[in-house]
Amino acid sequence: NREALFESVAEIGIDRDELAWILPTHAHLDHAGGAGYLAERYPNAEVRVPEKGVRHLVDPEALVAGTKSAVGDQWEHYAEPKPVPDDRIEGVAEGDQIDLGDRELDVIALPGPAPGHLGLVDPATDTLYGGDVVHFDYGLFLHFKDCDLEACISSLARVRSLYDAGEFETLVTSHNEPLSGDDLSVIDDLLDGVREIADDEREYEVVDTDWGLARSYSIGDLPVLAPVER
Repeated sequence: NREALFESVAEIGIDRDELAWILPTHAHLDHAGGAGYLAERYPNAEVRVPEKGVRHLVDPEALVAGTKSAVGDQWEHYAEPKPVPDDRIEGVAEGDQIDLGDRELDVIALPGPAPGHLGLVDPATDTLYGGDVVHFDYGLFLHFKDCDLEACISSLARVRSLYDAGEFETLVTSHNEPLSGDDLSVIDDLLDGVREIADDEREYEVVDTDWGLARSYSIGDLPVLAPVER
């Protein structure tokens, strides 16, 4: 994946010494595991990550151990992360801004999918970069130990509120195509469904997954996994 990213950055015309920022929305390895490789390739880029994730990117040992425990045999699809130099990384939180030179990105808290999970709003393009806050192409995974179901509900409600207030028109998330217009109705579907899951008002079956036993739900055509014990 990182090689494809290197190629994409080059194709858009950004030289290796020009890239300024590396901005993972959270410290899961499928999002931030390449930060050390990126920092190595782009020597002038600074890494900004949710404050709770800083130590895990500087010293990934605990993050790797937790990921191996969570994903089991799926670990074969991961690469060992490289540490990010501690003088090139800082934590960010709600209210911070990322200076892009001609505009700024606003950092907002969207907790739930991971500790400290953040979003980035680009007012100049009416875009919200939402990380894992909406995740539907491959199912919604709410069963991992560091996932907070109630916080996911709050974050989905906030995304809906931001859209209604005109703060963004396009939602860009990590595992889906960008969403805009009528496609954003998935937010309402997820919000209603996850609320019912939290209130034990939705039918489920217990299934054996690659990550152990989980409750399996459906929200429309979307499969949702939640912890067996909550």
